[in-house]
Amino acid sequence: MNGTRAGSALVLCLAVGFGVGCGSQNEVSTGEGPAVTQGVSGALDYDGVGEAKQGMTLELVTGLFGEPAEIDRVAGCELDSEAGDSQVATWNVDEGTITLTFDADDERLVGYSTDSPSLETVDGARVGDSFGELSDTTGGPALEPLDLGVAATPEQGVWFREQDDDSKLTFDIAESEIKRILGGFNPVCE
Repeated sequence: MNGTRAGSALVLCLAVGFGVGCGSQNEVSTGEGPAVTQGVSGALDYDGVGEAKQGMTLELVTGLFGEPAEIDRVAGCELDSEAGDSQVATWNVDEGTITLTFDADDERLVGYSTDSPSLETVDGARVGDSFGELSDTTGGPALEPLDLGVAATPEQGVWFREQDDDSKLTFDIAESEIKRILGGFNPVCE
């Protein structure tokens, strides 16, 4: 993701919730071709959600998922002097939210975060699964701890699977359970 990594910052807010809501999918006829299903859908992947992939513009993603419930601008990361501002778009989904983060300058998708158990990763993990269930999922890279000053354990901490420097699946674990799933490029900022 040339340039996007340095120019974007998603605050890895593992302790802060993004709200809870309910959403549904609606079929919308564009007048040309078949109806388009709107609403966030598809697997949580290392580089995006369903058909929405890193590098896609906010406009294209909105065309896939419909208008987000909220769009905010987030300041860059204090720990990364090259990180620029981000545009954060939040959609309500069943039992939670999903937030997609875009580089504020070019409005291209960088990463995402969800607290909803209704969305599943390409490896089969969901919010609410136990650490043991997460450890048993296969098909992707090895699960590794991300030690942020305190060692990650199966009871609490941050764990990840890395496809490449800009494409990861990251899991926030508390009380031996997945509380949040992040994907794409998510620098650690406090």
